[in-house]
Amino acid sequence: MGDQLVSLDVHGPAVRLSGAAAARQRGVLHPQKLTNHGLAKGGFTEEEIREYVRVCTPEQIHGVCEDYRAAASIDFEMDTADFNAGRKVQCPVLVLWGELSHTGKHYEPRAVWPRYCANVVRMQSLPCGHYPSEQAPEQTYEELQRFFAGA
Repeated sequence: MGDQLVSLDVHGPAVRLSGAAAARQRGVLHPQKLTNHGLAKGGFTEEEIREYVRVCTPEQIHGVCEDYRAAASIDFEMDTADFNAGRKVQCPVLVLWGELSHTGKHYEPRAVWPRYCANVVRMQSLPCGHYPSEQAPEQTYEELQRFFAGA
């Protein structure tokens, strides 16, 4: 299991979490602002936002921001060098994404991921927005179970 890669194709909810953290600090949730971030377009439901507000911590926000920072700098440089050298991820890979996400507007996961991974076991869109684990937890769990069971 440790030699497998799972991509949920999630870039991280840094912007929303920053707003959620501010709301958490004040003990207030602003539904109209959350609606503007795409609740009706595959975004979070109000219940999901409330859960983010409940569990959001400054350390978690810091981690998300560090992930974004690395992705735009050293990760990008290393990934580009690997790609240019023809190196691909060799372990078994599962790629999941939300069919309502903006991801599909920018690229086609089924076309892109094989360019970077030599052993794509399965690619599957899920009936959700950009956050499969939050918005389609049962389907995400089923896909992960299937992948790690080797089915």
